[in-house]
Amino acid sequence: ILNEGALHACEVSASQLQEVLDHEARELQRREQAYRVGRAPLQLKDQTVILIDDGMATGASMMAAVHAVRTHSPARIVVA
Repeated sequence: ILNEGALHACEVSASQLQEVLDHEARELQRREQAYRVGRAPLQLKDQTVILIDDGMATGASMMAAVHAVRTHSPARIVVA
């Protein structure tokens, strides 16, 4: 999720943004491998998914999680 207004206000160039996106993609892949430890991803299609955030200040991370889960076609998403 990108905040276009903040990117514009901070004068972030397309190449700078791409560099950060590439770095974060590599970090996400590293974390996925570390946390999953060889296990297959959970199958969320037609399931009820409960997302819990014990420190939801801005809601940005929860919105990103909801967006990611929606791509897997769950029956319901419950945010707690």
